[in-house]
Amino acid sequence: MSLITPFEVRKYSGAGRDYDPPTICRLIPQIEQEFVRECLGTQLWNYLLSKLTPIPTDITEWQGCDLYQTDDVVNYFGCLFTSTGDNNATIPGEVGAEWDAVEKFTDAGCNQLWSLYLREIL
Repeated sequence: MSLITPFEVRKYSGAGRDYDPPTICRLIPQIEQEFVRECLGTQLWNYLLSKLTPIPTDITEWQGCDLYQTDDVVNYFGCLFTSTGDNNATIPGEVGAEWDAVEKFTDAGCNQLWSLYLREIL
């Protein structure tokens, strides 16, 4: 299991969409293993993995022509969002949109560590 997804690599890296998804998928485990061994340690890594937010299996790509109901989860350019209203046709991530970003972890400290440091490194 990996912490970072190919979508996140493409979103947060300097190379952006120039990364090839099959290459990313193959390299993520190797890079994470080296990072755990040299920087974080197995205990912290396992804790982070245990706090990953469970991702529903029925997630679909956001479609501008669809109406979403409260608690529907969509993938919008590699980020997960939960609808906060019924008959929601707003665009995730925009000001005034009826969506909340899905936190990566169920633990606030893990989310802070991720967003301030680990996401950019990995």
